[in-house]
Amino acid sequence: MKPRTSRSPANLGPMIEGAAGSGAPPPELIVETLEVDGETLVLFGFSGKPHAAPGVLTDAEWQVAELARQGLRAAQIAAKRGAKKATISSQLQSIYRKLGVHSRTELAVKLAQTPLMPPSPLSAK
Repeated sequence: MKPRTSRSPANLGPMIEGAAGSGAPPPELIVETLEVDGETLVLFGFSGKPHAAPGVLTDAEWQVAELARQGLRAAQIAAKRGAKKATISSQLQSIYRKLGVHSRTELAVKLAQTPLMPPSPLSAK
């Protein structure tokens, strides 16, 4: 069975249409291709900070959220970021509140569903 992936963020269509008119994709749109079982998959993503909106995470919160999504515990995130475990725990509480989630599983799902991708968690450190 061949793997298939499909995501269509609401703002992807207009971004692609805008890119087609200018001949170049907007700088925040990242396009990658991946060959799987003889099929070419086109992967779309966004770079940079999310647009300002209620509940948007800070850069530090995005980085902590991404590390938590990867399965790192608060102590591991703290060590990786050179922070105290209490600081990371506080940031995780803020992330959960802002995104309306109650667990790491819900956090991972929410991050996977968002069309606005955060900066790389390793870009700051």
